[in-house]
Amino acid sequence: MKLINLQRYTPDEYFNGEGIMYFRDATGKDWFKHLPEFTKKFSLAIDNDTGVIRSISKDASRLYPVGLTVVDVDNLPDGCDILGDWIFDGEKVILRAKKYEEILVQEQRYKDVCLEIATKAIAPIQDAKDLGVATKEELAKLKEWMIYRVQVNRIDVNAKIDVEWPATPE
Repeated sequence: MKLINLQRYTPDEYFNGEGIMYFRDATGKDWFKHLPEFTKKFSLAIDNDTGVIRSISKDASRLYPVGLTVVDVDNLPDGCDILGDWIFDGEKVILRAKKYEEILVQEQRYKDVCLEIATKAIAPIQDAKDLGVATKEELAKLKEWMIYRVQVNRIDVNAKIDVEWPATPE
C-alpha cells in the first residue's frame, strides 16, 4: 500500500467524529479509510522527494503522515532507523548514498567532538600539573591525551573521505 504526500483536509462528513485530523493523499485517498490496507509488518513515513525514512511503525495508524508518503514493507535491514541514513527506493529499504559534502560535514563534526572530548579530559590534569600536584599516572595520561588531540587536530577532513581516526585514550 502507498499513500502519497498526505495533507490535512476537512471532509464533508466527519465519519470518524469531530475533533480528529483528517488526511488525504495526492490522489484523494483518505488516510483513515485506507489504513486497513497497510497489511505488511512495517509502515514507513518517507520524504516525498528523496524517500528518506522519517518514521517507522508496526501500526500505520501511529504515524503522523502530514507532508509525507506512507508505504508498507515486510522487512527492514539491521540497523535501520529514522536518522536520515535509510531510504525506501520504491521497492525496498536501503542505505542512502551520502553526497560528498554531507560526508565532509559529518567528518568535521566528528573531529570537533573528538577535540572537545580531548580538551575536557586534558583540562583538569593540566591544572594538576600546573599546580605541581599531578601524579606520575596523571602526567602519563596527560601526555596520551595531548598526543591524541594533536593527531586529531592534524587530520584534514577535506583531504580524504575515509579518515583513519586515532584511538581515544582509555
